[in-house]
Formats: sequence, C-alpha cells, structure tokens
Amino acid sequence: MYKLKLKVLITFVILTLVSSYLLAYTNVSNFNPKYGTLTSRTNFREKPSTNSSVISVLAKNTQVKMVGEVSDFYIVQLGNNQVGYVSKNYVKKSSKVPSGAATYENMMAKTATISGDSVNLRRGPSTSFSKVTKLNKGQKVKVIGKINDFYLAITEDNTVGMISKNYVDLTGKTESTNTSTSLKGTESEEYVLKLINNYREKRKETLENLADKLATKAVKRRKNVELEPMNPYERRIIHSYLQGREHITTYSVDEGTNRHL
Repeated sequence: MYKLKLKVLITFVILTLVSSYLLAYTNVSNFNPKYGTLTSRTNFREKPSTNSSVISVLAKNTQVKMVGEVSDFYIVQLGNNQVGYVSKNYVKKSSKVPSGAATYENMMAKTATISGDSVNLRRGPSTSFSKVTKLNKGQKVKVIGKINDFYLAITEDNTVGMISKNYVDLTGKTESTNTSTSLKGTESEEYVLKLINNYREKRKETLENLADKLATKAVKRRKNVELEPMNPYERRIIHSYLQGREHITTYSVDEGTNRHL
C-alpha cells in the first residue's frame, strides 16, 4: 500500500512539472486593445515560452498594444506593426498608444481554415514583413483579430503571425475567447520523464546558442551585452558554457526576479 501511494505521488509531481512546461501555454484569450510599457529589456518572441525563438530584444520603455494573452505572455502589436509575445512580468499597463501602430480590430475568436497552398504566416500585416512559417492548405488556425487586410492568427503550437484574408476561410466554428487544449494523459512515468528531459535538453541548447550569439556580439562591438532576467539554473548554463571563452567574462547583476547576466 505504501509503495502504491508513493508511486501515485511521484507520478502526480512529475505530471505537475510537465504541466508547468507544456500545458501553461495552451490557454488563449483575446480582448479589445490595451496598452502597456516595458519595465526592462524584454525578449519579443514567436511563441509564449522562454524556450521560443527570440524575434528581437525590445528596449526598456517600449510601448506595446496588448490584444490577447496565452498564460504568462501577452500577444502584442508594436509601433512598427510586428506581432509577437512578451512576458507579462515586464509589462506595466499605461494609456500610451505605440506610435505608428495601425488600427487593430478585435474579433470573436474563430477556428479558420487555410484556403491556399503554402500560405505565408508573416510577422506583420503586409507582404513586406518577413515570413514566420508556411501554412498548408486545409491547416487550422485560430483567428482573433484583424489589421487592415490581414488576420491575426495563432497556429496549433501557439505561433502567432498575420495572414492575408485572401487565403483564410472563416466559416469555421466560433470559439470562446478563453479556450484550452489539453495534453493527452498517460500513466507512464517513463514517458513523462522523457518529456521533461527533452525540454531540458532543448532549453540548454537554446541558451547555449544565445550565449554564442551574444558573446560574438560583445566581442565585435567591444561593449557589455545584457540578457533578460533568468532563473539561477539558466544563468548557470550560460556561465558554464562561456567559462574560459577568450575576451568574455560573465557575471550576474540585480536581485530577485530582475537578476540577469
């Protein structure tokens, strides 16, 4: 009986850990535009996860237009009309509208179907914006808003971007503004542990790639380079990876949730 209870407890703890990594980013909601100011240098991301690719690093005091949220991240529109995610931890609500931002029209969230072949999901609402990814005919996306002739869409893996309305069929079902997708459960501890280990490996690889990129940048410009706040585990990965690198010294500054390299 004791062993059975212990096994159930271990499984519950492991599933809770996995949920914090995998399920925290599945709840999507949208709303009429709100405005905010970044309280520190912040990563602008493709997906609502610290493991996601960084589009750019936004400066402190950057104005953003918040149009939706996925767990701990806001879906935002910048003054240059790019769309992406920023962590809620670094946004302070304000009344300032981002200069240059086009009008955003909030919509009732709908599951839409891509009607064209190899349709570009773009960083912003025109063909001049870079491609985020290609979408296949028949692929489903969630449409939550509109800027000019482009829909703001979210893919099944929560990648956000803009699609020309010419390639989107909106006859799909209307959804709640707060929907969720759940991971299929499993009682296999081995499977769950594998998910956790895969996440750690991918996160470590992402951080090491970031360290390489910023170390090269620091040497080339001969200037200090700051990263966004990270937890001790992630800072330790970068410290260890760059240890002994010629012309590079790493150290942490600030305290608490603002501590960073």
